[in-house]
Amino acid sequence: VVDDVARQYSGALRNSCQSHGGSWEFLDRLVDRLRTYDTRWGYNGKRGNASDPSHDIVAYNFGAGPDNGTTNVYIIDVIVGHCGSNPASAWIDQTQATANSGTIGRWTGRGRF
Repeated sequence: VVDDVARQYSGALRNSCQSHGGSWEFLDRLVDRLRTYDTRWGYNGKRGNASDPSHDIVAYNFGAGPDNGTTNVYIIDVIVGHCGSNPASAWIDQTQATANSGTIGRWTGRGRF
C-alpha cells in the first residue's frame, strides 16, 4: 500500500518534509488509503504526545478500545530518508525500538477524524 501511494503521489512524497516547507499530503493520502482497509489506522504522537504527530510514521490501534489517545499501537515508519534528498516509501515496524528507547507511541487522528 505504501509503495502504491508513493508511486501515485511521488511529488507529495518528495514534498513531505514539513520542517522544510513541505506538506501533510503524502501521509494524509497514505492514512486515508490504509483506513479503507481498517479504520484503526491513524497518526503517531511522538513520544506519546498526540499534539506532536510524527511526519513519517503511522500508528495502528491493536487494542479493542477507542482509537484516539490509545497507546496500544504498532508504530510503522513509512518514509525512509524523510527530509533527505531522496525520500522513499518504507514499512519499518518501530514498535519495539520505541519501547526499547523507553518511550511510547500514541494514536492521534491529527484533528482529521
